[in-house]
Amino acid sequence: MNVLDSTKIAGPPDMESVKRLASVTSILASRLMRAMRKLALQHDLSFPQIMIIWNLSRKKDFSSSRLAEMVGTFPSTATSIVDGLESSGYVHRKQDTADRRRVSITLSAKGRVVVDQLRDEGLERWKEMCSEISADELNAAASILEKIVSRRQNEQETDEIKIKKEVA
Repeated sequence: MNVLDSTKIAGPPDMESVKRLASVTSILASRLMRAMRKLALQHDLSFPQIMIIWNLSRKKDFSSSRLAEMVGTFPSTATSIVDGLESSGYVHRKQDTADRRRVSITLSAKGRVVVDQLRDEGLERWKEMCSEISADELNAAASILEKIVSRRQNEQETDEIKIKKEVA
């Protein structure tokens, strides 16, 4: 029997289950953040620098304000972080020809190498953490987390659309 089969019962979750999931994901997030900080230090980068590089690897380019939002800092702080990354050769900046106020930030080849190393090291860490979990259990956990992330993503996109309409 698939692990997910038992989770298809309709109805709201009970608060104890929600608390348990929140607690476990909080512990996991803390451990992953510590691991990311260690990896950052191994590459002589700060945690905010790694977060910017990582986010740039997931999309072609970003503006400074969007990167600031994603890493939870002020735009001026993100600009300073990007300055350091650019001077170290991890990112490139390009001014938008249509809107000179907009600057696009992209990963350089050096930045991509770091991302590849981080991804490989991170996957090895995940493989070690999941060594005693079956493929079915991993797939079930991934499916459940995808549902949670998808729901939150849809809410966030809806909020962003509402904000854009209000501003326009």
